[in-house]
Amino acid sequence: MLLVHTFTWPSSIATNLKSAEVAHRLNTAGEELHATDYLLYAYLQTAQDQAARDIVGRVPEMMARFN
Repeated sequence: MLLVHTFTWPSSIATNLKSAEVAHRLNTAGEELHATDYLLYAYLQTAQDQAARDIVGRVPEMMARFN
């Protein structure tokens, strides 16, 4: 059986950016971490290394809000 990704990488980036933004605004750190995990992966898959580094740099702030 062949499994196909439901998103292209650009769609994944756009969707997870929005998800992370909403989660941040609602102060749900767990959801923000989840969205940024997928966002980080999509950035790495598209060779956007600096964008991936920027996310890693934001992790301590997100973890500080994690309950």
